[in-house]
Amino acid sequence: MVCAGADTVVCEPVVPLVVYQAPSLSRSIGVQSLEREGRAYRITCVSRGVNGVMAAVRAGLGVAVFARSLMPEDLVELPPAEGLPALPTQDLLLISAPCSESTVTSALTTAHLVRCLRPWRQPGMVHMTPA
Repeated sequence: MVCAGADTVVCEPVVPLVVYQAPSLSRSIGVQSLEREGRAYRITCVSRGVNGVMAAVRAGLGVAVFARSLMPEDLVELPPAEGLPALPTQDLLLISAPCSESTVTSALTTAHLVRCLRPWRQPGMVHMTPA
Protein backbone atom coordinates (compact mmCIF):
# COMPACT_ATOMS: atom_id res chain seq x y z
CA MET A 1 0.00 0.00 0.00
CA VAL A 2 1.20 3.50 -0.77
CA CYS A 3 0.13 7.09 -0.21
CA ALA A 4 -0.34 8.87 -3.51
CA GLY A 5 -1.20 12.40 -4.46
CA ALA A 6 -0.92 15.05 -7.12
CA ASP A 7 2.56 16.53 -7.36
CA THR A 8 1.23 19.76 -5.80
CA VAL A 9 -0.33 18.31 -2.64
CA VAL A 10 0.87 19.76 0.68
CA CYS A 11 0.86 17.41 3.68
CA GLU A 12 2.05 19.84 6.37
CA PRO A 13 0.97 20.54 9.02
CA VAL A 14 -2.20 18.47 8.50
CA VAL A 15 -2.44 15.58 6.03
CA PRO A 16 -5.43 16.07 3.71
CA LEU A 17 -6.92 12.60 3.22
CA VAL A 18 -9.20 11.43 0.41
CA VAL A 19 -11.00 8.23 1.39
CA TYR A 20 -13.67 5.76 0.39
CA GLN A 21 -16.85 5.48 2.42
CA ALA A 22 -16.52 3.18 5.42
CA PRO A 23 -16.02 0.30 5.58
CA SER A 24 -12.90 0.47 3.44
CA LEU A 25 -9.57 -1.32 3.80
CA SER A 26 -7.53 1.54 2.33
CA ARG A 27 -9.37 4.08 4.51
CA SER A 28 -8.71 2.02 7.65
CA ILE A 29 -5.04 1.52 6.79
CA GLY A 30 -4.53 5.23 6.07
CA VAL A 31 -6.29 6.51 9.18
CA GLN A 32 -4.75 3.92 11.52
CA SER A 33 -1.25 4.53 10.14
CA LEU A 34 -1.55 8.30 10.57
CA GLU A 35 -2.95 7.93 14.10
CA ARG A 36 -0.21 5.44 15.06
CA GLU A 37 2.42 8.00 13.93
CA GLY A 38 0.65 10.82 15.76
CA ARG A 39 0.11 12.74 12.50
CA ALA A 40 -2.76 15.19 12.30
CA TYR A 41 -5.07 14.55 9.35
CA ARG A 42 -8.31 15.89 7.96
CA ILE A 43 -10.62 13.96 5.68
CA THR A 44 -11.13 16.33 2.76
CA CYS A 45 -13.25 14.09 0.54
CA VAL A 46 -15.25 10.90 0.91
CA SER A 47 -16.21 8.96 -2.21
CA ARG A 48 -18.16 5.81 -2.92
CA GLY A 49 -15.94 4.73 -5.80
CA VAL A 50 -12.46 4.76 -7.24
CA ASN A 51 -13.28 7.39 -9.87
CA GLY A 52 -14.30 9.87 -7.18
CA VAL A 53 -11.18 9.17 -5.13
CA MET A 54 -8.92 9.57 -8.16
CA ALA A 55 -10.66 12.78 -9.27
CA ALA A 56 -10.28 14.33 -5.82
CA VAL A 57 -6.61 13.36 -5.58
CA ARG A 58 -5.91 14.61 -9.12
CA ALA A 59 -7.58 17.91 -8.21
CA GLY A 60 -5.16 18.28 -5.30
CA LEU A 61 -7.71 17.80 -2.52
CA GLY A 62 -5.46 15.37 -0.69
CA VAL A 63 -3.69 12.05 -0.65
CA ALA A 64 -5.21 8.60 -0.87
CA VAL A 65 -4.06 5.08 -0.08
CA PHE A 66 -3.77 2.73 -3.06
CA ALA A 67 -2.33 -0.69 -3.65
CA ARG A 68 1.03 0.06 -5.31
CA SER A 69 0.08 -2.14 -8.28
CA LEU A 70 -3.17 -0.19 -8.77
CA MET A 71 -1.86 3.34 -8.26
CA PRO A 72 -2.76 5.54 -11.25
CA GLU A 73 0.33 6.42 -13.25
CA ASP A 74 -0.36 10.16 -13.23
CA LEU A 75 -0.16 10.32 -9.43
CA VAL A 76 2.99 10.55 -7.33
CA GLU A 77 3.90 8.02 -4.66
CA LEU A 78 4.57 9.95 -1.46
CA PRO A 79 7.26 8.10 0.50
CA PRO A 80 7.74 8.22 4.28
CA ALA A 81 10.45 10.86 3.68
CA GLU A 82 7.55 13.23 2.88
CA GLY A 83 6.39 12.88 6.47
CA LEU A 84 3.78 10.22 5.80
CA PRO A 85 3.79 6.86 7.58
CA ALA A 86 5.07 3.70 5.96
CA LEU A 87 2.06 1.57 5.08
CA PRO A 88 1.78 -2.19 5.48
CA THR A 89 1.80 -4.55 2.54
CA GLN A 90 -1.41 -6.29 1.57
CA ASP A 91 -1.89 -9.46 -0.42
CA LEU A 92 -4.64 -9.77 -2.99
CA LEU A 93 -5.95 -13.18 -3.88
CA LEU A 94 -8.00 -13.71 -7.03
CA ILE A 95 -10.05 -16.89 -6.92
CA SER A 96 -12.41 -18.10 -9.59
CA ALA A 97 -14.41 -21.28 -9.68
CA PRO A 98 -13.27 -23.52 -12.56
CA CYS A 99 -16.87 -24.11 -13.59
CA SER A 100 -17.57 -20.37 -13.88
CA GLU A 101 -14.48 -19.34 -15.87
CA SER A 102 -15.51 -16.53 -18.16
CA THR A 103 -13.80 -14.08 -20.47
CA VAL A 104 -14.51 -11.31 -17.95
CA THR A 105 -12.82 -13.20 -15.11
CA SER A 106 -9.90 -14.07 -17.35
CA ALA A 107 -9.52 -10.46 -18.55
CA LEU A 108 -9.61 -9.11 -14.98
CA THR A 109 -7.03 -11.62 -13.81
CA THR A 110 -4.73 -10.90 -16.76
CA ALA A 111 -5.04 -7.12 -16.38
CA HIS A 112 -4.24 -7.26 -12.68
CA LEU A 113 -1.28 -9.58 -13.16
CA VAL A 114 0.17 -7.37 -15.90
CA ARG A 115 -0.04 -4.32 -13.60
CA CYS A 116 1.46 -6.24 -10.68
CA LEU A 117 4.36 -7.59 -12.67
CA ARG A 118 5.43 -4.29 -14.26
CA PRO A 119 8.39 -2.58 -12.60
CA TRP A 120 7.30 -0.52 -9.63
CA ARG A 121 7.41 3.22 -10.10
CA GLN A 122 9.83 4.76 -7.67
CA PRO A 123 9.90 8.47 -6.83
CA GLY A 124 12.30 10.26 -9.15
CA MET A 125 12.37 7.45 -11.72
CA VAL A 126 11.70 8.26 -15.35
CA HIS A 127 9.33 5.78 -16.98
CA MET A 128 9.18 5.28 -20.68
CA THR A 129 6.07 3.91 -22.32
CA PRO A 130 6.02 2.45 -25.82
CA ALA A 131 4.71 4.79 -28.51
